[in-house]
Amino acid sequence: MGRHKEMMLVADIGGTKTDVITVPRDTGGFTPAEVVTFSNRMFSRPEDVLDQVLHASERPVTTACIAVAGPVEGDRSQLTNLGWSVDAIAIAERYGLENVVIVNDARALGHALPRLQEGDCQVIATGTAVAQGTKVVMSPGTGLGVSFLVWHGGQYTAYPAEAGHLTFAPVCELERALVADLLQNQDCVQVEDLCSGPGIQRIFAFLARGWSDSIGEADRSILALPVEEQPPFVAKHAQGDRRSPLCEQAMTVFCRILARVASDFAAAFLAKGGVYLAGAIPRGFSDGLICCFSDAYQQSASMRDVSLDIPAIVVKSRWPVLLGAYWYARSGPD
Repeated sequence: MGRHKEMMLVADIGGTKTDVITVPRDTGGFTPAEVVTFSNRMFSRPEDVLDQVLHASERPVTTACIAVAGPVEGDRSQLTNLGWSVDAIAIAERYGLENVVIVNDARALGHALPRLQEGDCQVIATGTAVAQGTKVVMSPGTGLGVSFLVWHGGQYTAYPAEAGHLTFAPVCELERALVADLLQNQDCVQVEDLCSGPGIQRIFAFLARGWSDSIGEADRSILALPVEEQPPFVAKHAQGDRRSPLCEQAMTVFCRILARVASDFAAAFLAKGGVYLAGAIPRGFSDGLICCFSDAYQQSASMRDVSLDIPAIVVKSRWPVLLGAYWYARSGPD
């Protein structure tokens, strides 16, 4: 069979779900309709997910690139917020693939940025981006993925970071009370404990205890859900004509914290090329939450004290990790 008909499997294994697509090896285009999403809780290991795709493929899949929500060491990765390990060599042997590449998902996002179209991005905090300046990518999901891009040799090169595991520093009475509440059950509070989907749930639950009997019916319904299912409902009920004041406050607190962390990363990496936020959470921000984020971002100590003028930008594209993983494999791991 001609090589032009051979396929590459591209996967994004996160802490909650896995997105998979198979694409021809000689093209960079794929459409969202071709992406298949699996809930990780339905499977016990990544191979169980890959079986669903590879056994159903009508064309021969010969290579794969797998983005993972965790640090990559050589050909292996242990996912940070999921008890799965991904082994490139074992996967290649299992399916008879020529080559399997593993890349950190935040690093894959970095590889996607130079290939995004103008309509794929939305500025949510104004600033002046410097051409060829360092860029930071943040992806709040099950955890907080972080990567940074440095201009070198006429192009951007993306590097992974574990900045989501930095210690969170509260700056107001509410945040100090929130941290004190979390410290009852853990030794320290990391940035990703709050700048993530689980972070939204933790903020919501903390505020709900303070609201006591005044919470509404929608709030009670959310609290009755398993904790991992609560974040999207909190975000949904934070906006619209029938929004919940409690959900609105929870998302406001979340946005302020995320904005301040974004400004800290902008200063830490001197990211004069911009700070990018990717994933379903920032992609779903309402106009009100965007204003909240922008105000907190531009008023943060990092922006004032270092005199930074760095824009914050939301990646509106739905599948940037898959796009970046594809091009990471195509261009060769750097």
